[in-house]
Amino acid sequence: MKTNPITTFYVDAAFNHHTGTGGYAVIPVNRRGGVEVAQVFATGACAISSVALELQAVITAMRRAPASLPVTIYSDCCMIADVAARGSIKRTGAITQLWQTFLQLLKQKANVTIRWVRGHAEDRLNNLADREAKRAAKAYAKSIADNAIAHARHSTAVMGSSRSGRTTDCFECVA
Repeated sequence: MKTNPITTFYVDAAFNHHTGTGGYAVIPVNRRGGVEVAQVFATGACAISSVALELQAVITAMRRAPASLPVTIYSDCCMIADVAARGSIKRTGAITQLWQTFLQLLKQKANVTIRWVRGHAEDRLNNLADREAKRAAKAYAKSIADNAIAHARHSTAVMGSSRSGRTTDCFECVA
């Protein structure tokens, strides 16, 4: 049985500026154009910007890219595609470490090309990456909210209220 290696990745990110949370997705595509569903990766994360999450998605795809074949990664973040084309960035802002990791991987993985794709357009695989990133972001935000509610209930039930009227922290929840 012949293998059908991954030669393309579509990545996208979703970010909520109000909560500082979001998600990103990496969609692997084999050389015949089929999505490798079992290898789709999407996760939620805390971040400081949408570019940080998009960069994390590209870095994840680069790390998953086979070394023996040419691989193209499509992102709807034109900044990442521009930096990849130049091979450097002048100002990295608060996400210096991510940019350094990206540029280091770009040098190590000569077989990887980063291309810009118009977001929210007619590209079905970019739209799939967008949907998966939004789904991961929503699930992550819900898990944070659920954990906060559970912690509040647990600490109130276990510790009660202090004399000041404030709920005290539960050591089990804080640890």
